[in-house]
Amino acid sequence: MNRQSEWTQKSVAGVTGVALAASLILLPIYRAAGAADTPPPTPNTAQIKSQPPIDPRWRALIDAVEHQDGGRQLQQVAAFNPIVHIDIAAGTIFGRVDKPAQLSIQAVRNGVLIGNGPSLVQPIFDGSGYVFFNQVAYYGYVGLAPGDVISITQANETVSMSVPLLNAAANSADNLITGLATPTTTVNISIEPFVQPEVRVTQVVTSNADGNFSLDTTAVHDLQPRDAGYMWVKPTSRHYFYDRFVAPFLRVEVGGQVAAGQNSPFSFVVFTLYDQAGAVRTTGGSGGYGLSGNFYTTFYTNSQVNDRLVALFEAQTISITV
Repeated sequence: MNRQSEWTQKSVAGVTGVALAASLILLPIYRAAGAADTPPPTPNTAQIKSQPPIDPRWRALIDAVEHQDGGRQLQQVAAFNPIVHIDIAAGTIFGRVDKPAQLSIQAVRNGVLIGNGPSLVQPIFDGSGYVFFNQVAYYGYVGLAPGDVISITQANETVSMSVPLLNAAANSADNLITGLATPTTTVNISIEPFVQPEVRVTQVVTSNADGNFSLDTTAVHDLQPRDAGYMWVKPTSRHYFYDRFVAPFLRVEVGGQVAAGQNSPFSFVVFTLYDQAGAVRTTGGSGGYGLSGNFYTTFYTNSQVNDRLVALFEAQTISITV
């Protein structure tokens, strides 16, 4: 059967759909020469626009979080004390400082520099203060992990923060989001439905003494395959850490050699195709590409009607019958 063959599209909740085709793009990091520690002239609109955009979904969430926490305006403090938002999966950082002087940013794991650090970053004026954006770890290859230390220096003053434990898995069959965080920590969970990602649903839970947390979404949202979202924690009043989740989606080509779907960003998927009698036809694997978590793999044999495809994700197993 050729590429125009029929597709079987199912999921853990039995919902049909078309796999997400677009993945978010992280553009190169803005670099500029250091600026004096004095207020700059009136902002140049062209210069502001030259600042590479970050993931728009994440930036929209940052704006909502900052608004909820009392606005973006930095209080004048004697010591260097930036507002910092860190996307763990993407290895990126967005923040606000009250002075335009150049920043040095680096990430360290077990005493060794990782990713692109140290990086020199020039804050720019956005109308209400000075913002900066940096990719502190190689996008999609290194990322950040619990225990990594992020350091930001400006004018010989340094602020450091450690990446906390934070992850989650979404199960659309049970309307349940479960995960791990630092024990007894407030975890904010934001769900972005696949069909209406702009309609954000946010709930708050607390991890137990072992760090486990769970959210039953039944009362606020009927979780569907490909629904995505973020969870975030705030270890201090000015430092925010985010990670991402996706409710898994899986499909297989009837009579063909292709399986595809979506799962959490950068996660690896292992496939096993069984025939109707339960014997293994073939196996395969695929990585979750980019921040969208889209994946795609081909087999060495054609699937047949009534075959069963089982996909093992990092924390979940789902299957469909061809």
